[in-house]
Amino acid sequence: MSKDHDCKCKADPCAASMQGVQGQQGNQGIQGLTGPQGPAGAKGDTGAMGPQGIQGIQGEMGIPGPQGIPGSCVNCKDDGNGGECKCPKPEYCEVYSLVAQNLAASPGPNLAGQSVLFEGSIIATANLDISQASVSGEIKINRKGWYDVVVGVCGSLTPLPTPLPVWTFSLFRNGILLPASTFSNMTLSPEQKANEIAADTYAYFSVGDTLKLANTSTNSIAVSSLTLGSNAQPVSAYLKLVLLEEI
Repeated sequence: MSKDHDCKCKADPCAASMQGVQGQQGNQGIQGLTGPQGPAGAKGDTGAMGPQGIQGIQGEMGIPGPQGIPGSCVNCKDDGNGGECKCPKPEYCEVYSLVAQNLAASPGPNLAGQSVLFEGSIIATANLDISQASVSGEIKINRKGWYDVVVGVCGSLTPLPTPLPVWTFSLFRNGILLPASTFSNMTLSPEQKANEIAADTYAYFSVGDTLKLANTSTNSIAVSSLTLGSNAQPVSAYLKLVLLEEI
């Protein structure tokens, strides 16, 4: 028969032993390799639009470019046949006299006395006929439109009547006095050999109209080209005609 173990004199090896003191933590191990990247997540919803930004400052205006070259014509008119627009040519003339003339008086109200003759000319374009200017004082207009008419006459009354009258010249279209075309002057003494009338007026002419400058005084007028006091020959009369607008 076996002998029982005596637990009174020694610790019982069968009894549970007491827990020992926890040992120190060991060193951290080496980090493992990074795993493969996971698949991309689903696309999220579009966010709401943000508020509009503040408007930027306007830039400065640039320097204007140079002006273009002016065109060659500002009054071009279509020829009506679908052709190229062509500029109408201007019309103008200037006639003059260097000789003395004694012009008979006007026979009545608004009637022409003797006309001024123009034996000299500077220029005349194709539609202004000055062929009779030295014969009858007539200029024929062959292009319709508004014209600027400029005239000048050096004249005097001889003999000098009493009371002292004025003397006048007027423009006549087809023998009829042009409105507002009568201009006057006055001879103040027998020693005053010449005074000048200078006049400028607008008038409309149709094709074939004629123009004259005539005495409308109640007395005859001595048109003169005096050289006393001058080293050049002055004109005794002149007439200029310029087309302003063709209508």
